[in-house]
Amino acid sequence: MYNVLRGNTKKQSGFTLVELMVAISIVAVLSAVGFTLFQSTQASARDAKRRADVDAMSTALETHYNAESGVYAALDDSWFSDKKIPTDPLNSGGYAYSVTISGDNSSYVDCAKLERGGGNYSDQGVTPASGTSAVYYCKLNQQQ
Repeated sequence: MYNVLRGNTKKQSGFTLVELMVAISIVAVLSAVGFTLFQSTQASARDAKRRADVDAMSTALETHYNAESGVYAALDDSWFSDKKIPTDPLNSGGYAYSVTISGDNSSYVDCAKLERGGGNYSDQGVTPASGTSAVYYCKLNQQQ
């Protein structure tokens, strides 16, 4: 049957080019937002692991403190459940852990550089690297 006003009555199905471009644009924007949020979540998770590792190393140092001589022993692999000293989750070298034991072994500073901030070194009077604006999470010795 032929419709005089509309032309051919054959029903066309499918999407127009404009509809496809709009749909692809929406998917691209949502993907970009999702990827950014995913990267942010990963950085936060790595920072949480860094804080936990610093706490674990500090606990290990405190556990092996020799109260009679007043000295801290150097970190040892056997002190940890997986038999190795914790390493940074990113393994890029830019976020390596820093454990500094004083010359007379009577104190230590245990730090990790964080990606997203939330560090505490200014609260404890610790400056891991001079002239840096990076944020660190640090633990100091507990024995005096």
